[in-house]
Amino acid sequence: MKAKRCAVALVGLFICIQSVRAQNPPHADDQEWNEVQITKPLTKTRDLLLTGQLRLGREFTHAVEEQLAGAVAFKPNAYLTLTPGYAYVSQQPYAGRVVNQHRLVFSATGKFTWHAFTFANRHQFEQRFVIANRDASVYRQRLTIDHPAHLGAFKFKPFIWDEIRYSSQKLATGGRLGWYRNRLALGLSKPFTKQLTMDFFYLRQDDGVSRPGNIHAAGVSLRIFLPAHKAAPKTTF
Repeated sequence: MKAKRCAVALVGLFICIQSVRAQNPPHADDQEWNEVQITKPLTKTRDLLLTGQLRLGREFTHAVEEQLAGAVAFKPNAYLTLTPGYAYVSQQPYAGRVVNQHRLVFSATGKFTWHAFTFANRHQFEQRFVIANRDASVYRQRLTIDHPAHLGAFKFKPFIWDEIRYSSQKLATGGRLGWYRNRLALGLSKPFTKQLTMDFFYLRQDDGVSRPGNIHAAGVSLRIFLPAHKAAPKTTF
């Protein structure tokens, strides 16, 4: 009888612990971010972009975000790129929490080079349609700086970027989320062929609102560049 009571007590304690964990999501997490982007030139000034993302979190043990996106990049000149697109995002940041979203995205990126340094400043606007939750408009501004380097015959580009984020999402207190997140990334970009480039980076996210909000992430981005379509040769008689 005592053994049964002990077993019942242990089961009850386990259920209580799991309930407390579900009610108190973690403030921080260590994650791995993976991305594949395929670029296909449509014309000299337009590219088709297809992107897939997978993020492993909860200390690298669970998938916490999956994303599929498509966009068209318009390049009116060498200094400006305009990119409208769409993304579907599914998030499972911690046990018991699932968020699915449709996002309409538009970004404008200005770029220039100074003494071999490349500066790219991206302004991105997102209208997020959150399933079974409140919709929100999000603005993201990211500044990226890179510079070519080499170690012997090994050529690469170290880069650094910083992104700040604003959201119109309403809080339970009646106010808006406002400026709530900053991401800082350091890494290097390595082209292996004309069609394949890989980026390796470390990212630090600071966010005092989301759970988890403070994130350390190691990431790999695989960028594939498909060749442009060649026009069929003209037939003469």
